Amino acid sequence: MNTLENYLRMPLSLYEIGDMLTNLPTPRRRLFNLIVAVTGLTPNTVRMILSPTPNGYIPSSEIKRKIAKALRKDVNTLFPENRRQSGSIFELYSALPAKKIEFHQFIDLLSRITKAAPKTVRKWLSQNKVPKKGIRKDIARTIGVSIIQLFPEEKG
Repeated sequence: MNTLENYLRMPLSLYEIGDMLTNLPTPRRRLFNLIVAVTGLTPNTVRMILSPTPNGYIPSSEIKRKIAKALRKDVNTLFPENRRQSGSIFELYSALPAKKIEFHQFIDLLSRITKAAPKTVRKWLSQNKVPKKGIRKDIARTIGVSIIQLFPEEKG
């Protein structure tokens, strides 16, 4: 599921969309937070579960079941003898991107439609630079919202 589309449908300005996407956790962090929430374990303990070393923490059967249920995976596949085995919790975690996917997708989208450099798009999102009027129209048309919503005029 592409969550970027969900943020583009919200009634937000370009800067608010950029802020929200900047503050989203990475896919790895989302998995980590899910395991902490589901198990009630401390973050340090979850780090040990996700550790690639053979000496990493091996949770109880109940914790394994909770994690497997939350991830909709088989317990034995997630927690094999060899932590680096295909399908293991460590392999699943390490395969996830460490970058903020939606934020980079948004930058790529704006860069592509405006033919602006990604660095310039980042400046727009951080409000260090404002896109020209024609570019604003292109952005609004692509996202499917009005220019007024994307670029509200400052009062005073």
